[in-house]
Amino acid sequence: MQFDQFKFMLGETICYFQLIEHDIKLIYAIMLKGSFTDNLEAIKNRTLGDMVKELEILDNSDNHPLLSSDSYRLLKTITRVRNYLCHKIYTSFIYIPNFEKSKEYLKACSRVKEINNDMSELSIKVEDVRFKASQIYRKL
Repeated sequence: MQFDQFKFMLGETICYFQLIEHDIKLIYAIMLKGSFTDNLEAIKNRTLGDMVKELEILDNSDNHPLLSSDSYRLLKTITRVRNYLCHKIYTSFIYIPNFEKSKEYLKACSRVKEINNDMSELSIKVEDVRFKASQIYRKL
């Protein structure tokens, strides 16, 4: 993978993380009793990890969760993965001379490609749940 492609795919992957995080907050604000606007305002600065935990509890409270347990397992790992991509992936290879030929760079490329695919799929699932929650709870 060319370095420009790597940078583009990494940027796209970070976009998926942002979309997932925002959709998680929207779903929570939709499902929570009360005003959607007030609910969203109350959680706007909450972390992704906290929101996933709270959404899972709320979502399972009626024994008819909108997200599967597999989706929640994946959601619980994405904060760590996002932090790795944002803070460490470049430094795993960037200081190596001719890094594009290094095993470290090839490993980073493979990892970004894998995470990109996973987050693309998860982003679509979470967006679908947002639409479904909006219809069920008649908010948004």
